[in-house]
Amino acid sequence: MDNMDIHRLISALTKSGTKCLAQRTRVMPCLPFMAMFNTWQENERLSLAMLRLKAVTLMALCFMTRPSDLAPKGFSFDPHTYEKKHIALSVDQVMFSQSAVTVTFFGIKNDATRTGFEVQIPSSDNPQVDVVDVLKCYVARTNLVRENIPNRPLFISLKPPYKGIQSDTIAHILSEAIKLAGLSGLGYTPKSFRPTGATAAVQANVRTETAMQIGRWKTEKVFRERYVYPLANKDYTDGVLSFKGILEDTT
Repeated sequence: MDNMDIHRLISALTKSGTKCLAQRTRVMPCLPFMAMFNTWQENERLSLAMLRLKAVTLMALCFMTRPSDLAPKGFSFDPHTYEKKHIALSVDQVMFSQSAVTVTFFGIKNDATRTGFEVQIPSSDNPQVDVVDVLKCYVARTNLVRENIPNRPLFISLKPPYKGIQSDTIAHILSEAIKLAGLSGLGYTPKSFRPTGATAAVQANVRTETAMQIGRWKTEKVFRERYVYPLANKDYTDGVLSFKGILEDTT
């Protein structure tokens, strides 16, 4: 085994022996990100760094991703050549239609059978925060250098030698997005995007089955207990405090 295999084995053994409950990641408001992007220039005029940050951020929210979903840590094994190959989120796994983008995720955390998850997200009415348009623009502007990179990864480095970025770089990009949106110092991390997307979908009355499919959850129990935060509507407090009790029937 190489060093990475040993690290994963130790990590798995450590997690299996822990008796502490996992800490739930805080859910962020989405509006600060949308307000920030609404002040930016059109996608074609953004620097490549800012366009990449925008694409990664919108994907993390809309597709409910972990950093490692956008830059998988998994490997595939070729039984004929005995070679172990890194699995990348390739641009070939991103398909555009007139009003949607479909992404097939391979080798991510929930993809134990390596069959992948196909997820489709429709366009937004607001072009400034439309994940479909942002991804189209990013892919078009990076296609020339991507052709010389093995596996043609979707998200690539900004400077030569060009290569696919890893999950720690994705996490750094998301941390920068949190900072630029004015949310730093509030306990939010790159792992906050997944439960934020899940909670936002439920609050927007997206069907549970649809939200689970987009976020690639296999059980509703895990989806609701670990990722969806119960948020009362604006009338909750007044309703509770004005409760008059249950009147007994005296007839």
